[in-house]
Amino acid sequence: MASWLNIIRFDVLRVIGNDVMPMTSSFVSEISPTSHEAVDIRPEVNLIVTWHFMHSRRQVQTQFGCLTQMADHIPGLENINTKNGLAESLYKYEASYKTRSQCFDSRKFFPKTYSLTKVDQCNEFFEIFNGEEYQRLKAQQSIVYFRKIGAIAHAASGVFPVDENQEQYISERYKNGSLCGKIRDNNLIQYYVHNPLLLNGKKFDFRIFMLIASVNPLIVYYHDGFLRVSFSDYNPNNSSRASIMPNSDENYEIIDIASLEGTYEGKTADQISEGYIWSLEKLQTYLLMKGYITDQNWLDNHLRPQFKKAMIYLMRMADNDYHKISSVYELHGLDFILDENLNLWFIETNSGPAIENVTSFSTELFRTMFLDQYEIVIGLLRSRMKRVHEYVNNIILRGEASWDEEGKVVVIKDLQEKLKEFEELTKNYFEPEFEPRKGNSFEKIIDENETGAKRYTGLISEECL
Repeated sequence: MASWLNIIRFDVLRVIGNDVMPMTSSFVSEISPTSHEAVDIRPEVNLIVTWHFMHSRRQVQTQFGCLTQMADHIPGLENINTKNGLAESLYKYEASYKTRSQCFDSRKFFPKTYSLTKVDQCNEFFEIFNGEEYQRLKAQQSIVYFRKIGAIAHAASGVFPVDENQEQYISERYKNGSLCGKIRDNNLIQYYVHNPLLLNGKKFDFRIFMLIASVNPLIVYYHDGFLRVSFSDYNPNNSSRASIMPNSDENYEIIDIASLEGTYEGKTADQISEGYIWSLEKLQTYLLMKGYITDQNWLDNHLRPQFKKAMIYLMRMADNDYHKISSVYELHGLDFILDENLNLWFIETNSGPAIENVTSFSTELFRTMFLDQYEIVIGLLRSRMKRVHEYVNNIILRGEASWDEEGKVVVIKDLQEKLKEFEELTKNYFEPEFEPRKGNSFEKIIDENETGAKRYTGLISEECL
């Protein structure tokens, strides 16, 4: 199985350009105090693709991410990229709509989450946890909450169903709530969606993609993803994590076993892979066949708009926290589940999402997605550089700059005014010749170059801005 970096380097890059630094690997941005200094990024590099966040080791716009470049991680998105950051952002965002509940209701998209490092949220949780309401919910659905580690934990590695052992841990660790605000463990408590929609008795989740093509100004695109279906049947009475969560790692392990041994429980690796990854269209066909839906265009009329609105909410939560730099972009993988009433629930977002080409369908999806992503990203870069070239040439042609004998600019007429003009023209927007083609597989959902409800392609009404 090839990683997304391999797909980009060995498949996509051959179509869109040249690998200027083919011998360079992930060590460029590793944590080691010497490794990130060992390799300089060549100035002719226009597109930077790394697994790690380079901005934690190198200065963006100085050591990389300059005017002529696009780098694939955005500084300042920790408030939606980490579980604890997302929980806090959601809490604040919902509070801002307290008097306009018709505009945003987290109970329709985001499972209720409490950060136990926040006194008010911790107290609110323990009021429920120690009361009759929790016992009532527990009698109905066995597992009521998950405990999650707030940061640096993905693929379910930091997720624990709150069973009797977890109840005891939470109660003792926080002394039934009396230590709220005093325990600094990065624990979150999230409501468990206990009635998931099942596909032939198996639990599943969605991996959907969001491209933040620009943050200066904000331009965001939606892209279809796929479903990840558990290999094992769902058992609501079994509180083990493997039983109640669709975990990609478990399926990968099963696929590896089948590849080595020929089969797993009578199925080949290819058969398991094809059953594990579903397209959105396959889901719609299944729901129509089972009678869950009757709308032949349910994906476009119902599901996709909900994905897009969740993305818009996320980016509005992150507003003013990220650095507004023209030379950065980032692809995110967002995870969702459906309950048996077809309500959509957002679970988490993943920066630099793990992507494996498990099936022919997903392999083609990734290759198309990356090609179309770079059409957008490079289109913004080319548009920006076209404006810069024209602006600089016009200054020269008008005689508004002078040089010394060594060719160094010494005087620019009305410099402060020109700096303001330069700042505006280096913001991201498409010049007509660099607009994405109509067949591009991404759909724009946010564009801050627009005004009013047009910023959000009509998915957020004027009264809710």
